[in-house]
Amino acid sequence: MITYLISCDLITPERSYHQLSAALRNVGAVRVLRTAWALETEMSAEQLRNWVTQYSGPSDRILISALIDWASRNVLININEL
Repeated sequence: MITYLISCDLITPERSYHQLSAALRNVGAVRVLRTAWALETEMSAEQLRNWVTQYSGPSDRILISALIDWASRNVLININEL
């Protein structure tokens, strides 16, 4: 399994960040920053991006990156505990 960082800037006004947050929590993602989540999954980065896209609009920004080596400070949860 791979741990990914999911970063989203929801710009499309009619989209709700709460809907995306609920969907991410339902698949086991944890919020590490205000608009960044960590998720351990079997999906590829492309598959995960496509899944997140269903909760976003055409102007929204999404970045999916595999966490291989990282350092953090004052995050909301310790990513090492995933």
